[in-house]
Amino acid sequence: MPYMIGVSDECMELENQFNELTATVNIYDIFGTCWGAGPHPQAEEDTVKGFPHLYDVDSKRHHQKYVTAADYTPWLQWGQEKKNPKMLGELPPCTFGSSLLDYMNSDAVRRAMHIPDYVQAWDLCKSGMVYYSQPEASQWIYEALQGKIKMLHYSGDTDGAVPTVGTQNWIATLGWNTTSEWKQYMVEGQVAGYWESYEGGLTFGTVHGAGHMAPQFKPPQTYHLVFNWMFDRDI
Repeated sequence: MPYMIGVSDECMELENQFNELTATVNIYDIFGTCWGAGPHPQAEEDTVKGFPHLYDVDSKRHHQKYVTAADYTPWLQWGQEKKNPKMLGELPPCTFGSSLLDYMNSDAVRRAMHIPDYVQAWDLCKSGMVYYSQPEASQWIYEALQGKIKMLHYSGDTDGAVPTVGTQNWIATLGWNTTSEWKQYMVEGQVAGYWESYEGGLTFGTVHGAGHMAPQFKPPQTYHLVFNWMFDRDI
C-alpha cells in the first residue's frame, strides 16, 4: 500500500514490519521460490545476511547485489517527492540472476560482443530511472482509448508485484458495464484462467498459476489468451 506524506509513525512501523516479514516471499510469484533467500545454489556464494553478492569473477566489474521489493517499487515508498525521488534498483528481488549476470559481464563474453571496457556492467534492469507519484497514474490511458481501439489487460494470478485483485479494483472504478461476464478458459483440458470484457473495448484476463511475467511462467496458457483475443477468436 502506498503511503502519503503525513502518515503516522505507527503506520510506518507497520510497513517496516510487513516488509521484514515478507522479505523472503517472491513478489513476482508468491508461491514460488525466492532465489537467493534460502538453501539454493546461488545462496552458497559469498553472502551477506543470507543473500548472495553478485559480481563478475573475471574483472570484478560490479553489478547490483540483492535488493528488496521495497527497493524495486520506489514509487510506493514514504517521502516520494520531486525534491527527493527514489531510484529503481537493478536486480529484481528473488530472481535467479547470478549466473546470467556473471556470464554477461565476463570478460570473454564482453570481448565476443565487442563491448568496450569503459562501458558499465550489464544488469537485469535499467538503473537511473526517476519515478514521481502522480494522482492519475496510468488509468487515464484506458479512459482516453475507450471505444477507439480494443484493449487487453492480463494478469498472472500469483503475481504479488502487480496483483490481480488490484487490477480488478481499478477496472471497477472505471464504471464500465460488462459485455461478457467472468468465465473460465481451458488449455489442454485444464482451467487456464478467467476473463471478462467491458464496454469500450477492454478485456481483462487472468493466467492461472502464473507470476509477474506470465508468458515465462505459463507460455501455452498466456499465448492462448493473447492470440485468441488478438484474432477475435473465442477465448
